[in-house]
Amino acid sequence: MKITAFKVALLGIVALMVSCSVDNCGTKEAFLDTFQTFYDSVESRDKDDLKSNQHQIESEYKDIVNNCYKKHKDNLTLKERQDFWKSSVILYFKFPRKEFELSFGEEKDEEFNTYVEDELNQIITDSKDDFQQVIQDIISENIIPSLGNMLDQLKNVLGDGLKEFGNELEKVSEELSKQ
Repeated sequence: MKITAFKVALLGIVALMVSCSVDNCGTKEAFLDTFQTFYDSVESRDKDDLKSNQHQIESEYKDIVNNCYKKHKDNLTLKERQDFWKSSVILYFKFPRKEFELSFGEEKDEEFNTYVEDELNQIITDSKDDFQQVIQDIISENIIPSLGNMLDQLKNVLGDGLKEFGNELEKVSEELSKQ
């Protein structure tokens, strides 16, 4: 009887260990589903939630890249790789940035960031010019509004002084064009 109970307990422990070790990227499909779920969850958050959870979200993203993307990269089609990196660039712009430099995490992780840049360059090379245009469109859609917001904030801070400065620049420009 003891032997049977021991075997059952051992089998239960093994089953528990196996179920806990199943990762969300064991197969290519599981990886793509995991990333899509992650992407959708980030997309559905408001700006304040994104800002307050930025470190945790970027850490989760880095785990997906390091543990899943790298594992399945060679099995992904060009379209799947394009979709992954397109979504990654969109996610990057979800967070407030002090500089327009591709970097993730509170402390810059040069190795990770270099890997991301290399992958983006490889996708652009593999895709010819098509994917480069997609990335340029994403950047334009995200940077142009940010620049507009920065200019609006600057205008609010400087108020009439900025308007007067603009008028003076206009006068100087007109005078130079007459000469």
